Amino acid sequence: MRAALATAVATSLVVSVWGVHGLANRSHSTDLTTKSGSSAPARHQPADSRQRDDTSASGHGARAPKSTVGATKRGAGQAWASHTSPAVDWLSPRSSVIGSALARVPLGASQSTGTPRSDGTTRNNDQDDPNAPESGGQPDPGAPDLPTITPPSRPDAPDPPKVDTRKASKALANARAAVTAVPRMVDGMDIDAYVRKYSTEMGSQIRRVERRITRTVPDTSPPKDSGNQPRRDNRKQTSQRQQRGDVRGIDVSGWQKNVNWKYWWKKGKRFAYVKATEGTGYKNPYYSQQYNGSRRVGMIRGAYHFALPNRSSGGAQAVYFVTNGGGWTRDGKTLPGALDLEWNPYGPACYGKSKAGMRAWIKAFHDTYEARTGRWPVIYTSTSWWSHCVGGGHAFGKTVPLWVARYSSNVGALPPGWNRYTFWQYSSDPIDQNKFNGNHTRLRALANGR
Repeated sequence: MRAALATAVATSLVVSVWGVHGLANRSHSTDLTTKSGSSAPARHQPADSRQRDDTSASGHGARAPKSTVGATKRGAGQAWASHTSPAVDWLSPRSSVIGSALARVPLGASQSTGTPRSDGTTRNNDQDDPNAPESGGQPDPGAPDLPTITPPSRPDAPDPPKVDTRKASKALANARAAVTAVPRMVDGMDIDAYVRKYSTEMGSQIRRVERRITRTVPDTSPPKDSGNQPRRDNRKQTSQRQQRGDVRGIDVSGWQKNVNWKYWWKKGKRFAYVKATEGTGYKNPYYSQQYNGSRRVGMIRGAYHFALPNRSSGGAQAVYFVTNGGGWTRDGKTLPGALDLEWNPYGPACYGKSKAGMRAWIKAFHDTYEARTGRWPVIYTSTSWWSHCVGGGHAFGKTVPLWVARYSSNVGALPPGWNRYTFWQYSSDPIDQNKFNGNHTRLRALANGR
């Protein structure tokens, strides 16, 4: 308001001064013309222009014609002597005061926001504002203070939510452990239909056949911790069992699809075997999720191959297995590859081979795998199938760790040629469950090749 009022008053005074001064000039010009006796009309020009011309001429010593100069001086003195009015006399001594007041009025300030008006060009504020302090100086005390606008505070505004990084990390770990992208189609077939048609689940043929043999019917009293649901173990109990030589694990194939490895780790499982291949034409499409997922949660894992001795040689299937996930490295995390030998799911029990022929096939696989990886393979089988199709007369017991399948409360008799076992598959409910014959340190040593 103060700035607006000062602007209005100053503007009114300027208009008044210009009006009175202009009237005096016109009267002065007319008087000079009349007294000089000239009939030509006076040439109108601004008073400041005439003042600059006179000043310039006098300042540089320019000399006008004598008659003209004398007439001008005499006319000017007579005009001002006869036409001076009280208004002009009152305004003359106050012109400097009005100019000072106008210089102090911030005509370029916005009354609503306190920010300088812009004409669309960028200027230096110190150049635009005549009252701006110079470096090291003080502002003009006569300049009006403009209001400073401060945004209102909001004490009721809520704080931004805090991100729980632990929950996010846990969710990410569970997602990685539970699901890994797999192709939905394999050879033009839905992935699960492909698995059902071309893959045989480990132990499925042993369970199928041995139910018909009275002397090997599965016992109704399985180990205490097998049951229908996995045993619930806390970390301390799991560690104590492992040190006593009670280390548990599972085996999986494409039939289990995406496995929730975090779940099984919490149930105390510390190792896993994952199906990689069958014969020389099938690869588990869920292999990456299962093999890498088990390791990601901390398990020691290995791969296994389902043998089809009537399809191709033992050496050819060993190469196929190693090439497609069945290899081994001395890293303390990878178990030697396993050869799954059980009743033929597609034909004669022994794949059309004699016992000698089966022993030769197994030896070819055994030797080729060792040549490719530097390790002897593990052999998974049941006492009933080995006795029926292989028999004795071999030396595998000296080099091959035995993985025996028997769904009972004890291991029972071992296949001919072994006097101890390394792994025991004791249950298939709700998933194939296994026990390592040793403590966790010994399991890690097996992974390291000792």
